[in-house]
Amino acid sequence: MRGSSRSAIASEKESSDSGETFALSGIEHPAHATIGATIKLTGRIFSSEDLYIDGEVEGTIEALANKIILRHNGKVQADLKAREVVIFGELRGNVEAVERLEIRKNARLVGNIRTRRLVIEDGAYFKGSIDIERPSGG
Repeated sequence: MRGSSRSAIASEKESSDSGETFALSGIEHPAHATIGATIKLTGRIFSSEDLYIDGEVEGTIEALANKIILRHNGKVQADLKAREVVIFGELRGNVEAVERLEIRKNARLVGNIRTRRLVIEDGAYFKGSIDIERPSGG
């Protein structure tokens, strides 16, 4: 399922075989995919757009050039690989976030982390190891 926020000033909708983008006042906003609250998936997920998870997923999830957002009701037992990961719900698995990982208040993460930048808010639960990577060439 795809969705996107649109404003009253939206000019044109552009579509392509690889996904949808919406032009808002000359600024491109990529579409995103959502795994709804009543959906349970088992297997491997590969996404070329931002992925919002409200349901339950078991397996592996990759969105290498995009963001994965595990919402409050989301429950995931999987390894995640993405450009950015934001966790509000529950995750059991390892996270490789190329740029940034955020573990928000009341979120639960049991697994190992590999990222360049990490935010763990007060009230979040984390158990595992952390590997902070430095940018190459520095």
